[in-house]
Amino acid sequence: MFPGLRCLEIGAGAGSVARALLRLVSPGGTVTATDLKPGRIAPEPGLTVLAHDVVTDPLPGSGYDVVVARLVLQHLPERQAVLRRLADALAPGGLLQVDEFDAGHEPCLLAPSEDDARLYVRFTDAKAALMRASGGDPTWGRRAAAALRDAGLTGLRIRPHVLLRAPGTPALGLQLHHLAQLAPRLLDTGFTRAELDRLEALMHDPGFAAATGVLYSVQGRRPAGHPPYTAPQTAPRRHDRLHAHDDHRARRTARAPARTDGRLGTYARLGKLDVYDYYLGTFIALSAVLSLAGAPTGRTAALFGVFLVGQVLLLMAMTAFDDVTGFRDGSDITNYGPDHPCATCGASRWWPGR
Repeated sequence: MFPGLRCLEIGAGAGSVARALLRLVSPGGTVTATDLKPGRIAPEPGLTVLAHDVVTDPLPGSGYDVVVARLVLQHLPERQAVLRRLADALAPGGLLQVDEFDAGHEPCLLAPSEDDARLYVRFTDAKAALMRASGGDPTWGRRAAAALRDAGLTGLRIRPHVLLRAPGTPALGLQLHHLAQLAPRLLDTGFTRAELDRLEALMHDPGFAAATGVLYSVQGRRPAGHPPYTAPQTAPRRHDRLHAHDDHRARRTARAPARTDGRLGTYARLGKLDVYDYYLGTFIALSAVLSLAGAPTGRTAALFGVFLVGQVLLLMAMTAFDDVTGFRDGSDITNYGPDHPCATCGASRWWPGR
C-alpha cells in the first residue's frame, strides 16, 4: 500500500504492529522491531528484530519514515530524552506515533456493593503508586502531545480512546493480569490476602464494570531543518528486570489447545486476545502510514469507525467460539503480554519478579 517506507518500532512485544507495518510498506519497505526481550518475534524478509534498550543503547539507524512507540515511554524516567532521540531518528517529514494511557481516572462504573467499588479504586490507586515509585508516570498520556511538541514535532494529531473493563473484555483481562503480578507488592502496601481474593472475584462478577483511563494516540512529524538533540552523557544503567510475565504466559500457552488461522500464519496458538491484538496492531500501523501519506482526517476517522465495529463483532464471535475451544472463564487471559494493546514492554522496568 505504501511500498518502500522505512519503519521503526520500539517496545515491539510480540510484533503485531511491526508485522502490520511490514505488510503496508512491502514490497521494498523495511521494519526494524526492537524490544528488551524480542524472542517472540520471528524475523522475516524486510523485518529486522533487535534486542535493544531504548534508554541506554543507540537507536538502530536514522532516517525513518515512521516510528511507533506504543505504551513504553510513560514507564521511563528518561522519557523526554528518549522521545527527542526518536524524533531525531525520523527523516524530514517522517511521522512519530506515540500511544500512552492516562491512568489518573479509572472509575468503577458498576459493583455489587459500595465496599467493592471502594476496594477496586484502592487497587487502581495502589497500582499507580507502585509505578510512580519506580520512576514511571501513570498519567503521562495527557502530556504526550505537549511532549511531542517540545521535541520539535509539528502537525500534531491527537486521538483519545476509553476502553470498558467488564468480564470477558481484553481491558479487564489486563487488570486481572496486573492483580496477579503485583500481588506480592500489594501485600507490602497494606492489602490483605482476603482483599486480593475479593478483588479477583469482583472482577469476574457479571455485575462489575469499570473504565480505563484515556488512551491517547498522538502523531507528529519532523519538519525540515529540525535540529538534532544531543543527549547528556550519563553512565549506562543496567535494566535486567525483564518481562516477568513472559514465563507465565509461556507456561499457560503451552497448555492451551493448538489452533491455526490461515490469515495469521505466524501464530501457532491463538486465543481471542491474540486475534484482537492482531487487528488493533494493524489499525495502529495503518493509521500511522495513512497520516504519513497525507490522508484526510475524515478518512482516518472512518477507518477507525470500521475498526470499532469489526472489533465488537470479532469479540462477540470469539466469545461464542470459546464454548467449542475450551477457552472460557478467562482461561486464555495470559495471552496478555507486552504486545497487548493495553499492556506495555516498558513495564519490565518496574514489574516485580516472580
